[in-house]
Amino acid sequence: MHKYTLKLSNGKTVQILAKSGGDAIKKAVKAYGCQPDEILVIAVQKIEVYRPK
Repeated sequence: MHKYTLKLSNGKTVQILAKSGGDAIKKAVKAYGCQPDEILVIAVQKIEVYRPK
């Protein structure tokens, strides 16, 4: 997983966990109701996710 820091056109900065950049933008569009071209990716950080078996 990766943590994407996205800046929306309204000035809001959000962090979203996603597998890819496209997935992060889809989640932001769905959650915040903006258009994909109104989103700027600021930073990407790899997150290690451990799930107990």
